[in-house]
Amino acid sequence: MPQETKAYDAGDVAQTKSKKTKYELIQDREASELKAVLDTYEGRAVFWRLLSKCGMYKDSMTGDNRTFYYEGRRSIGLDVIEMIAEVDAHFYSQIRDEAIERDA
Repeated sequence: MPQETKAYDAGDVAQTKSKKTKYELIQDREASELKAVLDTYEGRAVFWRLLSKCGMYKDSMTGDNRTFYYEGRRSIGLDVIEMIAEVDAHFYSQIRDEAIERDA
């Protein structure tokens, strides 16, 4: 005999809290994918190169319209750092330390 399942009731606080939204499921999947990449040395090296291209630690003020371009790149870099920190805050320092060792 098939098991009878209780219909979802959006008014039931317990059911609502236990049900993940589509947005939360997407966030979980993306965090898992990013962690899989950051768990590899090669993945962390690629992220460091990406962040370096963003000009994270360069002055973006030029006195002309290039400032907006540089600030846009820098903004993307900040977004990438935020994504990394949301997965695991230690990854950024690990990425930086490994880059220092590679450059030495």
